[in-house]
Amino acid sequence: TLFFLAVEKNKIFINDSWPTALLKSFIYNVSLRSSGFVIFPIENLSEASLLFSMACMTIGAAPGSTGGGVKVTTCVIFIVTILSIFKGKSYVEIGNRMISEQQIYKSISILVVAMMWVFTSTFLLLLVENKQAFVDLLFETCSSLFNVGISTGVTNKLGVFGQGVLIINMIAGRIGILTFIFAIRQKYEKQLYKLPVENVILG
Repeated sequence: TLFFLAVEKNKIFINDSWPTALLKSFIYNVSLRSSGFVIFPIENLSEASLLFSMACMTIGAAPGSTGGGVKVTTCVIFIVTILSIFKGKSYVEIGNRMISEQQIYKSISILVVAMMWVFTSTFLLLLVENKQAFVDLLFETCSSLFNVGISTGVTNKLGVFGQGVLIINMIAGRIGILTFIFAIRQKYEKQLYKLPVENVILG
């Protein structure tokens, strides 16, 4: 909220008082969790605000809610995992509780798959809808995949293929990216053996 207020006070909020601008910033920030309600033209925002909006859409809301995104808990586990690596810890803990490896792997997988999905969808849109601005197409991709419901105004300008990409994004984002992938993959086969461990040079 404070970020949008600081960046847009002399731009989109230039004619608003500080309390009004603060309220509008707060409402917009909440809308990025997938309410789909906006009170000013999104296309008038600066590119910095649009980029920050995409980050907010990606994080999304809390699990169990109707909000979109990869969920707050997923991002927290990912960040704490990175911090644990920096500290040289062999485990991840939050609030005097250890996080299981399965949840760590799942959190990393969700974030990586989400970023790859955003990249692929935006790339496909850029190939076909090359008349539209890159930032607008990236924003549309994030908004559709994370079920935010807001637009910079280019959705109705897209062709059948472009709108089809956004439709697939909305379906995948609503049921969950990993759930969507697991639903179309082949049946899981139980591994009855383990391979030798190999240490690979990293970095």
